[in-house]
Amino acid sequence: MTLAVNPLARPGTPIRLMAVLVVLALAVAMLTLSNWIIAVAVLLLGLGAIARPMEPFPGLVLVAAAATFVNDEGGHLTRELSAVTAMLIYALVALAAAAAAGTWRLPRTKLTLALGFLAITTAMAAVLGLALGNSVRFLGLELMPMLALYFALLVGGIRVSERDVKLALVLFVVVGLAHFGLGIYSYAINKVRTGGIFFTPVTGMMALLTLSLALFAKGARPRGWMILLTCLFLVHQLISFARGYWFGLLAALPYLFVVYIRRGEGMRTRIKKVGFALAWVALLVGVGVVVLSVWFGWTDIASLLLTRVASSVGTEASSQTASNIERLVEYRASLRSIASSPLVGHGLGYTLQIHQPIFNVITTQWFVHQTYLWLLLKEGVLGLTAYLLVLVAAVRAGTIGALRSEGAVAGWCAASAACTIYLAGIGLTNFSLVQVNSTFLLGLLWGLSLSLTHVPGYLIRWRIVPGPAVA
Repeated sequence: MTLAVNPLARPGTPIRLMAVLVVLALAVAMLTLSNWIIAVAVLLLGLGAIARPMEPFPGLVLVAAAATFVNDEGGHLTRELSAVTAMLIYALVALAAAAAAGTWRLPRTKLTLALGFLAITTAMAAVLGLALGNSVRFLGLELMPMLALYFALLVGGIRVSERDVKLALVLFVVVGLAHFGLGIYSYAINKVRTGGIFFTPVTGMMALLTLSLALFAKGARPRGWMILLTCLFLVHQLISFARGYWFGLLAALPYLFVVYIRRGEGMRTRIKKVGFALAWVALLVGVGVVVLSVWFGWTDIASLLLTRVASSVGTEASSQTASNIERLVEYRASLRSIASSPLVGHGLGYTLQIHQPIFNVITTQWFVHQTYLWLLLKEGVLGLTAYLLVLVAAVRAGTIGALRSEGAVAGWCAASAACTIYLAGIGLTNFSLVQVNSTFLLGLLWGLSLSLTHVPGYLIRWRIVPGPAVA
């Protein structure tokens, strides 16, 4: 007679079961305190930590994915950022363990030097903001997206495996589809265009990623499912009616095509592949927009799109150009403050007092709808210079990686550079580069481009120096 063994009696099983219960409790708590998206992210991180304990890369990927759903306009920003911070702490602990074991190295690249310069200017701006008595709450909100860019160094020092890359791709696709669903849900409920979490640059970044991987994949034709995903993400960007997103894509897409086609053997084949991809993208995006216009009752979608583009530079009194007037008022107030402290700025947490002529009221705001003016206002010329050097170094690293690699590695590298150009373009009309929705994801893409191309690194060790021998 054989005795059945109770699985719960095995060594370690009760501890693992208790860990699962704790994770479920934390997920329920996040569902109550924040939103279901953060709750799902906490659940996935917890279960992943149980299945693959103390592995930093999955934790960092989940942090970047969860950060894309932080709603700056939802009224629960502090709670949502607290949940992201808690997840980040676990990932950093796992990364510290990897560094102690010698499996993480600080990447030795120009991007590392540029980020080091930015760290100095950002630290100076934080200290200056505290010294001047600026808002501590706004200071924290501004500091987090700046620190998110350092995901490039955290991820870049890890030697990721093929399984890790597939995990990241699957999770990013799920994130992109979730954001696509949020946009459709917004139109279905509100019947009008809304901003906030429903339309962010995340789907634009996902479109560039899937298109890049579709082009750089081996074969004469791009992968169909990648092209389909690209079209879904581009439709979401199109119906956002966010002109900054459109202009950012108009800068990033040509870059991606040029890097892929490049001169050399097989150039004609690559041109045909790009043409084939463009034809399908144009057809499917057009069909998708027409279907949605019928669904939502848009009688003349072409006129809506053209009017939105034409209003980009208008200043006449209309609903289409109201945002242009508001931005000009912001820019004027910002330039006046910048002139009083151009070198180092006014520190993080600084707020503007802006007179709104349309409503004849004075508003207080910490943001500026222009990333580079925001940097001049908060960190001065030094901070803006450091940030531009980071963007240039990131584009350079991605481009070099794409030109020297093949297949999926080249696709990831080109996508990291294209996403940088995309967000840099958006920065001319918005401040997405100083929000966590896209910066964690951007930093992670930078890190992947460094890790996949096996850049050299500095091995950091902490040792206790032995004292003199005692006789």
